[in-house]
Amino acid sequence: MNFKYKALPRKNGPPRKTPTIPVTFIGPSDVIDIVSILDSGADISVLPLEVGQQLGLDLTKNKGPCGGVGGEVDTAEDHVRVKIAQGHEN
Repeated sequence: MNFKYKALPRKNGPPRKTPTIPVTFIGPSDVIDIVSILDSGADISVLPLEVGQQLGLDLTKNKGPCGGVGGEVDTAEDHVRVKIAQGHEN
């Protein structure tokens, strides 16, 4: 599959083109549509704290650090239903 690339701003440096895809996150309290960066090699997906809170996820369990190329951040693990729209591939 091929996905459309979109230029996204970066904190440090010029915008970078990355593969994006519209995703619907379905939580216990809310449903949120977000254009997400697609990382086909990722083992997990990470959402901003505010998104998890709005979805009504339980952010008190399975807390711990998560590290990657950019460093380490504090996280909480939970599960959320995800719907990926068809027709956005090239």
